[in-house]
Amino acid sequence: MVNVVGTVLTVTLTGTVTSGLFAGQTVAEQHVGPATDILTCTLGLGTVRSVYSTVLLEITPPV
Repeated sequence: MVNVVGTVLTVTLTGTVTSGLFAGQTVAEQHVGPATDILTCTLGLGTVRSVYSTVLLEITPPV
């Protein structure tokens, strides 16, 4: 899921680990960063060269 609220870009990814140490566990990853370049780009006034963000990774065991 991708959201832009004001000047904040949030990207959230979810799924299930399919192999390895955490197999069967749920994973959620959330990226939060500035949307300034994205907003400018959608107005046709520039490009997005990169987006730097903070990332939260959460792995939880099945219930």
